[in-house]
Amino acid sequence: MRKRVRAWLLAGALGVSVTLGGCQVRGEVQERGDGALSHTESVSPVTARQLAEGMLQAAPEGALAVHWVEEEELLEVLPDIYYVDRDQVAQGACVRLEGAQAFELVVLQAADEGQAAELCAGLEEYRFRREGDFTGYEPEQAQLVHGGTVHTCGGWVALIITQDVQGVVDAMEAGLSGAASQDGGGVGSAPAPSGQTAATPAETPTPGDSPAPQSTAVPWANWTPYVDPNVEDMTIYDTSAIVAAWSSGGEEGLSAQDREILQRCRAILGQIIREDMGELERERAIYRWVVTNISYDEAHFEWMGKVSPHSFTPYGPLIAGKGVCLGFATTFQLLCELSGVECITVVGAAYRSLDDHAWNMVRLNGAWYCADPTWDEGQSDPENWTYFNVTSEFMAQHEHQWAYEAVPFATATDGGRN
Repeated sequence: MRKRVRAWLLAGALGVSVTLGGCQVRGEVQERGDGALSHTESVSPVTARQLAEGMLQAAPEGALAVHWVEEEELLEVLPDIYYVDRDQVAQGACVRLEGAQAFELVVLQAADEGQAAELCAGLEEYRFRREGDFTGYEPEQAQLVHGGTVHTCGGWVALIITQDVQGVVDAMEAGLSGAASQDGGGVGSAPAPSGQTAATPAETPTPGDSPAPQSTAVPWANWTPYVDPNVEDMTIYDTSAIVAAWSSGGEEGLSAQDREILQRCRAILGQIIREDMGELERERAIYRWVVTNISYDEAHFEWMGKVSPHSFTPYGPLIAGKGVCLGFATTFQLLCELSGVECITVVGAAYRSLDDHAWNMVRLNGAWYCADPTWDEGQSDPENWTYFNVTSEFMAQHEHQWAYEAVPFATATDGGRN
């Protein structure tokens, strides 16, 4: 889930040496009032858009229907999205795929070449958090981001998330070297060293060492402390009136929205639930319906995407067929409750407590189990379900964090077949 928070990375946290003199393109130098020299906005023979277009040609995704972000829009969102100070950027370009696709190229020219390291740090933080946006939801896209890089070449810095990182890096350096040659060889007469990649996937920075777990009540090792990300409104939709109407058989007093939800639930459960089913069979049938009939709202992957409030409630998944994690979880809980399966929604976090997340717990024959239909979305075959009726320890070791002592611990390992 997209975040707008203060940058926590410093250039030194990258553990690399940013090449500020490499692949340089001529800029203007003027004397400051104190007599020192400062590098002003570069007068470059290549624009950010031209450079990005050349890099795009080297990317396998270049043949797809990519989206170019207008430069004015890009510069406006630099602080909130890319953790970069607008005043530090002379020009920029951004091309990306929309929806649940991670491909993205962002090219920025530093207003002052000495600020390239700060631009590099901001883009690297964005890359780290962008990986979290896809973790669990789109594993292949998360891996693509993980394999991406931030590359700096003189006063130019580029975020590169593509299937062919090295090819795009080479295209960037070739574009800048060509521009320097056309402009008379760049700044000064010394040969320009090659650019450097700001960080490799193995060196992806983290927000620092996690604090040592303090609670002695958590019965397993290797868990991450929970900190509420507090990014989204994760208030659970009140379905009590719907449950009461289901029990009474009437719809009096229901809002128009709740009436639609109830009618849809009746239709779904009438199709997938039989009277002779046990609790586990009913839960399994509901889980299969949820993961195969509800799609994740891809607007949530967009840094400027506008997600419908309905996607956070059962209304979006049941009526529109799409939702975010809270919509998935509350829909699963509602269908379970109406079919006689005890179920709760757990509101917590994912990706080292950087992302709000929600999932479920069910109780079968007195034992609790965890289930995350959002992260199994699209998997119709139960053999491919990763998060169905698993333990709390499994969830904790697979990027789930929550207020551990606030909900029951799921310890049974039989998947509900006890």
